Amino acid sequence: MRLLILAALIVPFMLVSCRSTRTRTTGVDSTASLTGAVQQGTAGAEPEAVYNPSQWRFDEVRSNAVRAGAEDHMPEHLAAVDELAASSLQKFERGDIEGSIRDGREGQERYLILQTLAEARTRQMEADEQDFFFNDPETYMDALESGVSAVDHYNEGRLAEAKTAADEALLGFDAVLRSGWAGAVEEKTSAAVEWRTAALEARADVAVRSDFAAAERTYDQAQTAQRAGQYTRAMELYDQSTALFKLAHDNALERREMAEEALHQAELKLAESEERAQYAEDLIGGGE
Repeated sequence: MRLLILAALIVPFMLVSCRSTRTRTTGVDSTASLTGAVQQGTAGAEPEAVYNPSQWRFDEVRSNAVRAGAEDHMPEHLAAVDELAASSLQKFERGDIEGSIRDGREGQERYLILQTLAEARTRQMEADEQDFFFNDPETYMDALESGVSAVDHYNEGRLAEAKTAADEALLGFDAVLRSGWAGAVEEKTSAAVEWRTAALEARADVAVRSDFAAAERTYDQAQTAQRAGQYTRAMELYDQSTALFKLAHDNALERREMAEEALHQAELKLAESEERAQYAEDLIGGGE
């Protein structure tokens, strides 16, 4: 039943990969490099007076969207924006500055929204993989609804609303992940703290200083990774520090047992030595 619920939740946000409702320009090579074309200007004009499509930073914003996963999660949407960006450049070359500006502005906005939607989808997939839905179902559902709304607004061309909803989806899934990882890491942290306390009580920081120092360094690294949001790494380091604190604790106890045994043997030898001394004294005294 639980898996069925999660499957039902995943489907709606995947609608982001459906075909865009925008009419796509035909005959445009959407894979062509945009860098060279955007650097063209109007001959003889002052640089500051020349409109140039390079201001939309097509290469940069597209690369950011691709790195975020737009090519995997919504390839058709990305291809449509590629054509829109290319159209902006073509209109600029034909002297249609107004059309170039219109397509350029919309293309940039759409790339940015696709980037946010891809990031939100990636966060959702991580939350599903870690089974974090039941840690904070309300926030998860709110984020999911925002993601679906963002896709609807995007397809309808309501880009301002799409951006707002996409931002809300990303923030929501980020919150779900923080909450989920916090619970998962807490268990690992507690184990490390427990064995660290036990090691200190066994005086491991004195008896086996190097062992305790190694455990302490690993524990500090785990805390650093946790603060940086590297939760998987933090959990691994907490596990390692737990094992090292336990080793330091056990070694400290072993050292103490050895020291106690040595002290006991020394006391026995001292007692034996005192008995012999008394016996010798008795013999000497008796001979007189």
